[in-house]
Amino acid sequence: MAIDKKKRDTFAGLAILVAMPIVIFANLVADRAFKRWDLTEEQRYSLTEPFQKVLGRLEAPLQLTYYVSSTWPNQYQQLKRDILDKLEEIKSFGRGMIELRIVDPLEDSKARKKLQEAGVEQTIPEIAQDRVAYSVLYSTLEATYSRKPSVLIPLVEHADDLEYLLANRILELTLEKKPIIALHLPPAVNRNWNPTRGGRPITGFEWILKGEEDERKFDVRGVDLNAESPIPEGAELLVLVNPPQLSERAQYEVQKYLAEGGKVFLIATPWTANIDLRWRVEETPTGLEDFLENLGIAYGKEFVCDTQNVRIAHIDQFTQQMKQEKLWPFVMILPQNYDQDQPFLRFLPPLAMPFPAELILDEKKLDGHGLGLNVLARTSERSWREPRTPVYRQAPDDQIAQRTEFNPNLPVWIRLTGQFPFEWDGKPAPAWPDDEEAPGKPRDPATQTPANLAKKPGMLMLWACPNSFHGHLVFSSERDVAAHFVANRMLLTNLVETFSLGEELTQLRSKRYETRTIRKFDGEGEDTKRNVLKALMIAGVPLVLIALAMVRFFMRRADQVGYERKFSETTGPSNFTP
Repeated sequence: MAIDKKKRDTFAGLAILVAMPIVIFANLVADRAFKRWDLTEEQRYSLTEPFQKVLGRLEAPLQLTYYVSSTWPNQYQQLKRDILDKLEEIKSFGRGMIELRIVDPLEDSKARKKLQEAGVEQTIPEIAQDRVAYSVLYSTLEATYSRKPSVLIPLVEHADDLEYLLANRILELTLEKKPIIALHLPPAVNRNWNPTRGGRPITGFEWILKGEEDERKFDVRGVDLNAESPIPEGAELLVLVNPPQLSERAQYEVQKYLAEGGKVFLIATPWTANIDLRWRVEETPTGLEDFLENLGIAYGKEFVCDTQNVRIAHIDQFTQQMKQEKLWPFVMILPQNYDQDQPFLRFLPPLAMPFPAELILDEKKLDGHGLGLNVLARTSERSWREPRTPVYRQAPDDQIAQRTEFNPNLPVWIRLTGQFPFEWDGKPAPAWPDDEEAPGKPRDPATQTPANLAKKPGMLMLWACPNSFHGHLVFSSERDVAAHFVANRMLLTNLVETFSLGEELTQLRSKRYETRTIRKFDGEGEDTKRNVLKALMIAGVPLVLIALAMVRFFMRRADQVGYERKFSETTGPSNFTP
């Protein structure tokens, strides 16, 4: 029965009229309730939960101005599109709390002058028809919030960086006051310093928390742990870098800070291999050794060496050939040997620990104090102890190659949490050394009355290798040396941010790390396994698809042959029948 053409057209028109509002409504819902799924482990292609938390700090609209050139070289066009897409995604998620404006400085003279004065103009070369031309490129983000001065992100290179860069600025703009970080460095020494050449004595640790980003986010206060420079009230974190023999009163202040819920990052050992004196061993007690031993922690007295170590390229003076020198006590802590469940360690590259000390742990004592223990880093399974000598002398490579006995997985970095004991509980504080030397000076009230603490659980983190953060290594002029210490700088930033601002920035930064490893295949002797894995990752999927296609082909072939045989019984043979 034929359908009337007029009725058909009527039904088609009604269908269109019904479909149009449905489509419009679906688009409106999709615009307001945007959702996509990111199946990568670190959520690399999504607005992460930490970034969403940072956006939740906004109490007024955040105005973002993205200064971007309308014309980018062809090789950078995809980067530009990715950045614009990410910004639109951030704006959409903000639900009115993010205002986005796109400005081309090449068409806006005021904007271009402003950026030129800020020094953010980028010049990049282009090669065309055997000629090199230079293009001016802008990719700068400006954030304005409430009545605070605007802040610039000078260069946005990748969309993946946007969350971390923008979260940094949002925290900066929304902080009522910067968290106080108390920093105690060892005193400067005059060794190898000539005042006639200018400069000043150095400790090697002056760079710590002195960067521009550190000044934006933290109120870093140097403390000498004496009467004039004690731990500041309200300090979020106390960083002690190899403190030299703290006075009794300084020990009192550190213990009191811990017992009242403070967080301490202690970078110290009672002996140190001196970088400036060709690894001559010096005694460097901190005065906290008895306190640590009472908790259940002692330092090993031997050198710790490892087959996973820093390797430095050098030219042999006799053969003039490039060689890799292995420094056995320059231990490298690989990702499988540190706790990647911690936000401040997640996806971090290997960490360098030159001449670490072993941390000997008495878990019964720790349990007796009710302290939680977390071993954050250990040496590899092929580490060993060597007797400590006044100057380290490295054994020949062939001698190490013949070694069969090892001391595996030695702890070198730990964290303790819980209610810390206080040696002076109910007792007056000891006097500062200056007060003892000046009897006519007014006495400190704390020395006259028993200590009265508001006890709270605290945290002590102990890193048994001060050389890990020594500027001579971290900023070494030898690139292959400095490259091994990049992760140490990242780690220090992660720790200070995590324990003063929260975990969000650290979690966002972990998305930017490129080093991802499978723990079973790290280290020496695993080359074959790694190559097999790479081959499977490259060829595995195509081979599986081919195998499935072949199975499907033979199954269909068998079905067809069976059908032809059945058909031939009634109508005669077929070309497909064997």
